[in-house]
Amino acid sequence: MVIWRLHSICKFASGIFFLALVSSPIRATIWAFPKFGTAIVSGNYLAFTDVNEKRVICVNRGSGTKLWEVEAPGGNARLSKGGDGRIYLGAKGAFYEINLDGELKKIFENKFVACELIRSDETGLLIGSLSKNSASVSLHDKTTGKLKWKRDGARSPLALTDNILLQKVGRGTGTRTSVRALDVQNGKTLWTKTFKDRVVECESVGEYFLFGLALDLKELRVYQQRSGELVRQINVGPVNFHLVMYQGFPVVWWHSKFSQTVKFSHIRNSRLRP
Repeated sequence: MVIWRLHSICKFASGIFFLALVSSPIRATIWAFPKFGTAIVSGNYLAFTDVNEKRVICVNRGSGTKLWEVEAPGGNARLSKGGDGRIYLGAKGAFYEINLDGELKKIFENKFVACELIRSDETGLLIGSLSKNSASVSLHDKTTGKLKWKRDGARSPLALTDNILLQKVGRGTGTRTSVRALDVQNGKTLWTKTFKDRVVECESVGEYFLFGLALDLKELRVYQQRSGELVRQINVGPVNFHLVMYQGFPVVWWHSKFSQTVKFSHIRNSRLRP
């Protein structure tokens, strides 16, 4: 069963995980590597970490021929690709840029157990990191690695726009979920919200964040991204919801698990129109 597909690179669920190049439309396996961690594609190169996250392996994407293999200093290797096309390697205690010859350039180091790139753009390197006692998010200069700002207490990112990072914070109590919106430029908190129910879905569309609350997605809330103002609250019962573009405008549609009825709402001109 195919879990995901990216540029004809496939990951299958069949007892163990492996990388494979699959021909189309026949879908015959041309080559495969057993067990891997994270992977990125750059041109005709495919780089991935081994299942133990201690080494980085690069192969020719078409033939599967191994081009090089290097050790990830410290282990806990996480590969990622920035918006500028550069390849980055987060490892225990340091963050690196890695070129297509397998050469590592250390950008900065820190006392974290693991780290991973969230985004790379003209603002800098937005990094999520994990230490022994907490998690954090930080912004670094792309060239020097100099720290611009850091915020502790971060958990998994929920959404990321050009200027706002939305993430879970704290440990939470029971089904309660706390989220905060950070200004990516300076790391300042724009707003925080604590929900009595668990946030199980979150999408960014236009100038809004959409939250699906509770395990059965019984409620949909829409907040203005910058101010955190509640724009609309919809009690829809157990549903699945999705976002699409319709005639140039974002539209949210949802359907009940117990009904074939499909409902739509436009998100337009700073207000929701049913």
